[in-house]
Amino acid sequence: MQKKKGVLEMKQKKLKKRKSINSKVKLGKGFEKKVAFKDENKRKDFSLIFQVLIIVLFLIFLAFLFSGQTKPVEINYNYTHGKMLGDVNAPVTIVEWSDFQCGFCRKFTQETLPKIYSEFVETGKVRIIFKHYPAHQNSGILAKGSECAAEQNSFWKFHELLYKINDYSKSGLINLAKETGLDVDKFSICLDSRKYEQIIKDEMGEGVSQGIKGTPSFLINGELVSGAYPFEEFKKIIDKKLLEAGNKN
Repeated sequence: MQKKKGVLEMKQKKLKKRKSINSKVKLGKGFEKKVAFKDENKRKDFSLIFQVLIIVLFLIFLAFLFSGQTKPVEINYNYTHGKMLGDVNAPVTIVEWSDFQCGFCRKFTQETLPKIYSEFVETGKVRIIFKHYPAHQNSGILAKGSECAAEQNSFWKFHELLYKINDYSKSGLINLAKETGLDVDKFSICLDSRKYEQIIKDEMGEGVSQGIKGTPSFLINGELVSGAYPFEEFKKIIDKKLLEAGNKN
């Protein structure tokens, strides 16, 4: 009897031991899950902090990058290379930044510029200086082509035709040079050279420093005008500048 009792007690002890082990295993698994969950949250928090840090550093970099650009670059009014219309002593100067692939630039050139020319340029009241702002894929070679045409005193004729073509290759520009009546050999040599690349970059840099972000854009006696506005809007600004210039004199 005692032997049976002893065997029974041993079985009960083993059963309790198994339950204890099982409960510890369950507790271990639960604990591991909690630890894993906490670790995952920590990783997410660290990732978020890292992303915020990257953004902050990027903003600091931008601030540093543009900190030295607070003063506008002085505009070179002396280098026109045949890209000026009108009397150099005209009381109003319009500086135009343009891109030969820009649709709104084409609109201004074909619709508004002729009216400004006939009413204000021919009468000696306004001079217009053209500056490059090549922002499209093929704008660079078109700008070079116009400078090469300027070498042969044909900038404005070439400038007008550039807005009418769709072939922006070298052969397309050569054909345009023929149509303009240029010495094709001289034009081709000029087009292959890099002699005007820095000038084009400098003119674009002048525009950027003045706050110009797109084309066409204009400085009319220092006042920034952005967009291909109709002639009537330009006339209002020009008349105002003429009045101001008259008051000064």
